[in-house]
Amino acid sequence: NKVLYSIINKGLNSISDEELNVIKNKWFDIIEPKEGNIKFTDQENEFIKNHRVVKVGNEMDWLPYDYVVNDQAKGLSIDYLKLLAKKIGINLKFVYNKSWNELETKFKNKQIDVLPALYFNEERKKYTNYTKAYQPGALAIFTKATNNSINKIDDLNGKTIAMVKGYGTNKEILKLFPKIKPVYFDFVKQALKSVSTGKTDATINYPLLVYYYAMEKQITNLKIVEYLDDYGKLSKISALHIGIRKDWGIFRDILEKAMN
Repeated sequence: NKVLYSIINKGLNSISDEELNVIKNKWFDIIEPKEGNIKFTDQENEFIKNHRVVKVGNEMDWLPYDYVVNDQAKGLSIDYLKLLAKKIGINLKFVYNKSWNELETKFKNKQIDVLPALYFNEERKKYTNYTKAYQPGALAIFTKATNNSINKIDDLNGKTIAMVKGYGTNKEILKLFPKIKPVYFDFVKQALKSVSTGKTDATINYPLLVYYYAMEKQITNLKIVEYLDDYGKLSKISALHIGIRKDWGIFRDILEKAMN
């Protein structure tokens, strides 16, 4: 991880394409669907026939995975889901202009069928069918570059930590770091800006997400303090899954056949 520390902390706006590939290889090892015909059961084919349009919750700013540009769904997770939909033979209708909390509420109420990039937690199992993970989990502690008060995990005690409302990792982070002071925001951009401007002390997030967002918004004064790859359950709960409404278990099976 020393190479990755030096890459990101030398300045987010000066990372070369070669160095970006190092980051991508570390954190974005997506399972690509294989070519070939998919053998669906009669029941699965009937479901596909009767559900040609699937409603997908689309976040506004979760770069580079799930975001919106000019009213168009964009991102690595979005492209992956589009590829699966093409293999299955369905169309996707994206629901956006909502905060994450609002999207998840619609998902719970079955007004949205699928969430393309979802963390696993036990609470969500009550209303979610998860596919297998398509990207391994990885989180890191980010601070303002000039912040010298946080140099290791234990330094988080008593510090204000920017968190996004409703994120599946929040509960586990608070369990692992009970002495932190969470400050909640509706969107990622608000959380990162709060760290960048010194309004909060740190945030715990995906390195690739922070990198892309920082490049997009020209935030160049963030640094990685420590990676949390093997800390508690964070790697497991920060892996990305596709989430499907609870009464659509058969669609989870269909998606996983396309993934396989």
